[in-house]
Amino acid sequence: MKFFKLGDLSISSGVKIFQIALFLLTTLYASTQPQKIHYQAIAIGNNGLPIRNATVVLRLSIIDSIPNGRILFSEIQTTNTDISGQMSFYIGAGSPS
Repeated sequence: MKFFKLGDLSISSGVKIFQIALFLLTTLYASTQPQKIHYQAIAIGNNGLPIRNATVVLRLSIIDSIPNGRILFSEIQTTNTDISGQMSFYIGAGSPS
């Protein structure tokens, strides 16, 4: 087994390879982009009150920032509200529209 001398510390080549592999894996993992965005909201009805304990259908769109911008992403999701009208869902987990 080969040893590399680093100052007063000797490290075997197997440990060194493991450290390099671990570094590369953590770098790769840290650079991945999320596929979904967690989002929370409160559903409010036309009367200004929360829509409580209901199933709601949402159309979510990401629109270009210019006036009358084009739709960059759009999906439809069905979710449920709680007793206070709050809902929680992931953008990117719905059906494309």
